[in-house]
Amino acid sequence: MGLVIGFKELDEIYPGLIGRSSITCIEGPPGSGKSIVASSICYHNASNGDKCLYVSFYEDREKHYNTMRDLGYNFHELEDEKLIYYEKLDITNNMYEILDRINELIFKVKPSLVIIDPIDILLYNTRSIMDRARLVETIGSIPKENGSGLILTAGIEDGPYLKDIELISDTVIELKADILGGFVTRLLRIKKSRNLTLELVEFPFIISRDLGVKIFVLEQPKTIVSSRKYYRGMTSFFQKYIEYVEAGEHILAVYPPYIRLPHWNLLLLEIAVANDLKILFISYHYSPEETRSILERILVENGGVDNDTARMIIDRYMVLKSINPYAYSLTELAIEENNLVKRYNPDIVYFHGLELLTPIIAASRYQYYKLLVNQVYSLKNRGVTTVRSMSMISKKRFLMESALADIVIQVIAPNRPWEPGILYIWRKGRRAQTLVLDRASMENIRKDYSKAFKAIIEELKGAK
Repeated sequence: MGLVIGFKELDEIYPGLIGRSSITCIEGPPGSGKSIVASSICYHNASNGDKCLYVSFYEDREKHYNTMRDLGYNFHELEDEKLIYYEKLDITNNMYEILDRINELIFKVKPSLVIIDPIDILLYNTRSIMDRARLVETIGSIPKENGSGLILTAGIEDGPYLKDIELISDTVIELKADILGGFVTRLLRIKKSRNLTLELVEFPFIISRDLGVKIFVLEQPKTIVSSRKYYRGMTSFFQKYIEYVEAGEHILAVYPPYIRLPHWNLLLLEIAVANDLKILFISYHYSPEETRSILERILVENGGVDNDTARMIIDRYMVLKSINPYAYSLTELAIEENNLVKRYNPDIVYFHGLELLTPIIAASRYQYYKLLVNQVYSLKNRGVTTVRSMSMISKKRFLMESALADIVIQVIAPNRPWEPGILYIWRKGRRAQTLVLDRASMENIRKDYSKAFKAIIEELKGAK
């Protein structure tokens, strides 16, 4: 078995990214996670039975082991099994003494993987260009002479020292860490690989006490496909204004902050009940218990069913989840949403309360829209319909969201308090339609849904 980087998703996309007899440089500014990522790679390979020699110029063995233990990596255990060897070298020794000691350790341990953390401290201590050339040559010969993989961490800024290391490296991985909205956003970027053809090169990752180091591959589909699978409704309202929903379409529902039309949720449930679909309902605003209570009330008051039937519909067709968007960076939020989709494998994903994201999006509109488009298209390609609902608190935000939608359902507030609102419905390929939301039309919609839900519930009871 070859060496692995230890991140399943990355090893699947780029097997052999790091290998025996090759050099990998992990570079980045202080705090970007170089030592922890290198240690994670060390740990995963040692766990596979490949000995790892870890040479550090900064951290004592026990301090480093304790740091990694807090992240879920038990270095003591692998050291007891003689799979990890850790040594801190004294940087006050001259360069040749340090190189001799590294070679002695390699000869003694016979590792499959050697990590030198960081290499720049040695480069800075060279006294001449000739010394630096000798150092680079000696370090570069380690994989060839010993058949081991070599990982070098480098925190130096772009310049002659870093270029020397990049030149002899087969793979160069750059780590970045930015603070957005009070959260650390980490990015792993593959700058170079001699052995592989690179396409996707940027991957968000986290360093967490719960998960250790975890990398995420967010889908970025190059093409968009249509499912040609259509969902029909069961009410005359649906047939007249929507007609059908194609699996994978993206629906946007928008309403004034002070007008919440319950029939929108009935429309969503109608699609699920009529076509036997599962909805993953993710709210940024309400807890699952609050969402359940609201939906039950809507079904009873506007769908014409009793409380037991309302609960049965929700239990059968919906999975209710909630997320506090201010506990995540934008990238982490997308990752959490995607994890929920993978876990529950729904036919429809409903994102509720998008207005709460508006201040977060302001920090990085491009990043948000890139994540949104890739999420919508990746779900579309799998035939998963996405529904996003939000209060109209920003026209710019509405225009950005609606540009991506296949169906837009908007409640337009009246100009005067005593006038009825307007329901505006547009879908691709059709002219927009409007409905005046006066008492008569609202009552007709309620009766329409009541009749349809009663019929489908009787049918479900008869099937039992």
